[in-house]
This record gives sequence, structure tokens and C-alpha cells, in this order.
Amino acid sequence: MPFLTKMAKENPDKYPGRMGQPWKPEEVDKLLTSIREKKSLEDIAKDHQRTEGGITAQLKKMAFDYSTKHKKTIEEIAVLTGLSEKDIRDTINKYEKKQSLKGEYDT
Repeated sequence: MPFLTKMAKENPDKYPGRMGQPWKPEEVDKLLTSIREKKSLEDIAKDHQRTEGGITAQLKKMAFDYSTKHKKTIEEIAVLTGLSEKDIRDTINKYEKKQSLKGEYDT
């Protein structure tokens, strides 16, 4: 059992129930709907039984995927994820750097 999932199960009063668990496709759809409805990060986290940090991390992962796999513009990604253009650029740079470093060590 992943560490974060174990923490959530052992301390349900302290940690959200889905903390550390993989995201299901229907949960991602619900997240995108919440963003379109301009719900607060706090409300989204409660709805998903996750932390605000977990919600933000998922949105950043999605932003990178939208950029690389779906070739969306920064502006389109901002609308879809609710992230600022600066956060999106920073995320893309971070993921690209991480991938290039991984590639250096794989050879």
C-alpha cells in the first residue's frame, strides 16, 4: 500500500480518504468540470477527498500532458486547468528538464 494511502487510512480525521490514490478517468472529468465552474481549490479538494496540493499536482500533470500530447497552447491549458500561464510554463519546463535528465541517465 502506498505510503500516502496508508496515512489516509490510518488517520481518517487528519487526511482525506483518496489522498495518494491514482486518479480515475471519471474523477479527472469531475475535476475539469469543477474548474470550468470556477469552484475554489478548497471545495474541489473536499469534493475529491484529496489535499489541495494533490489537486494542484494533478492539474500540473494534466497541463504538461495537454502541452506535449495534445499540443494545446498555454492559453488553452490555462482555461482547461485554471492554472496561471506562469505556473503552466514553469511546470512544462520542470517536466521537460526532468525528462531530459532521466534520458541522460538511461544511456
